[in-house]
Amino acid sequence: MDDDSNGYQEFKLYRYTPSTAANVIFILLFAATAMGHIFLLVRRRTWYFIPFVIGCLFEAIGYIGRVMSAKEAPNYTLGPYIMQTLLILLGPALFAASIYMILGRLIRLLGAEEYALVRTSWMTKIFVTGDVLSFLGQSAGGGLMAQAKTADDQQTGENVILGGLGIQILFFGFFIATAIVFHARIAKRPTAQSYSVPGPWKTHILALYAGSVLILRPHVARHRRLSVEPPVARAGRGQGRGGRRRPRERARAAGRASPWHRRELLPDAGGAVAGCWRGEGGAVVAL
Repeated sequence: MDDDSNGYQEFKLYRYTPSTAANVIFILLFAATAMGHIFLLVRRRTWYFIPFVIGCLFEAIGYIGRVMSAKEAPNYTLGPYIMQTLLILLGPALFAASIYMILGRLIRLLGAEEYALVRTSWMTKIFVTGDVLSFLGQSAGGGLMAQAKTADDQQTGENVILGGLGIQILFFGFFIATAIVFHARIAKRPTAQSYSVPGPWKTHILALYAGSVLILRPHVARHRRLSVEPPVARAGRGQGRGGRRRPRERARAAGRASPWHRRELLPDAGGAVAGCWRGEGGAVVAL
């Protein structure tokens, strides 16, 4: 952001030049993941994984928007920027929706509804509502920042974004607590079905923990960063002249965006536990 004598800070869409090659790779990875899950979804009729597939498609289309922006550099337009911002942000919420449904189905499968903090019929509705409220809050904050005329306007936008992130952390934290309480109760007093259910249901619970933490972690980090750093410090961090990233910052950005940034285990569309690689914002690439 460029300062003038009146304290006005010019809003810029990108503080770096998007990489065409890197974003094309992400498009191919997310598209391939979506196609693989569509095949498993139809073959094994696991329709509750539809949000997961849509999330992968949103991520792929979002990165298409980023490629479009890369071709426009440095004269960016709003269309591709809004496209990549909204879709890449919304994708992880859809991944989370499938995780919510997995827990509800697992509780019913084990005949342990009385062990759940939330009724299984309401579980997905409650937590998806939190995702929607968080998304709306972050989108509204981004819109306010895009139209900001002064530093105070920018701070207002960031406060709205913080509220949206806080909602996400609150609801997802409650989901993790729900999973932990259920796990502790059924470990202490196993149900009859828990002895006869085929498949590694205990491994599925551990996979839910891993997926939940890896989705929640970026939100907590972003909330902390927005809370402690002033807008100007964030705007200039890691940037050289002309808004270009310094080499070290480019390496960090590539690591955060890379689908090999961190590894986890998640249940695949057929119910088996598959190795996955998670990238920025919770994006998943199945092995």
